[in-house]
Amino acid sequence: VQLLVPRVATLDAQSVANVIWVLATCQQLRGEAVPGSRELVDNLMIALLDLRVRLDSEGAAQVVWSLWRMGRFHDAWVLFVRTLSDGRHPEHGKTGYTKKHAVDGRQRYYQTLLMETEKRGDVQK
Repeated sequence: VQLLVPRVATLDAQSVANVIWVLATCQQLRGEAVPGSRELVDNLMIALLDLRVRLDSEGAAQVVWSLWRMGRFHDAWVLFVRTLSDGRHPEHGKTGYTKKHAVDGRQRYYQTLLMETEKRGDVQK
């Protein structure tokens, strides 16, 4: 982890997503955060939110899931809003059967985050 902190600016999108996912997995297996991971993930989040690193939808979904598993719900939500909830409808650009049955994969992540928000009591009803 300490070797990666000064190299954050050189990491590509796939590396960023993989590093965050590995740290989340290690945290789950260990039952505690990897030493130094907070600083590294903070720096990676800055790169993501400044759009110095641009994730595709799969990479963004992986990072959103990883952040949520690490207990960084607010970071997961911010990243979701900035990268996955762009307002496009899934049927755009499709025709026929696929248009009528288009499913927005991002909706699942939104539903997961919304359920977690409700569980935490962060949503006023």
